[in-house]
Amino acid sequence: FALTSPHDVLDTYKAPLFPVVETELGNLACMVCYDQFFPEVARQLAFNGAEVIIKPTIFPPYPQQFMFDPYDWYTIVNKMRSIENMLYGVNCNGAKYGHSMIVDYLGRTIALAARGRQMTIGATIDIGELREYRNKTKLHNMLQQVRAECYTYLNDKMWPANKPLLREEDYAEWAPKPPFYK
Repeated sequence: FALTSPHDVLDTYKAPLFPVVETELGNLACMVCYDQFFPEVARQLAFNGAEVIIKPTIFPPYPQQFMFDPYDWYTIVNKMRSIENMLYGVNCNGAKYGHSMIVDYLGRTIALAARGRQMTIGATIDIGELREYRNKTKLHNMLQQVRAECYTYLNDKMWPANKPLLREEDYAEWAPKPPFYK
């Protein structure tokens, strides 16, 4: 199987890998579908100034049982990315699965689409309230309290740029190995 890594394009494209756009509505960013399962993506967008992350997705292409109870990964992940990064999440899911949602920075669902239906949802996103909360809260202010320097795996050896992953064995050789795989 072949995969493209950010390292394959960083030397070609000079634009930031995690861009945030400043608008009159607030600072907007976008991440897509599978990015939601990597907390570092949303965290980097938050550190780059994001106040709202817009996330189009088709979840789940498979297995569907993880979409709804008892697992409900979709809701859990959407809420956690908003809570841990103190931002609004506008999570747009495909009509086949529905359940698009807007989540505030405290993890509250402020708009929710029906499951399995195409529909439009909307909610008030109060950027002023978010900014005040970020500035005043001391408890659970993850953006101020994170200690990224402690996470050494972020600096581990990565797959070399411009070299496709052709065999599963190649990936196994280069992937960081968590301690539970010893």
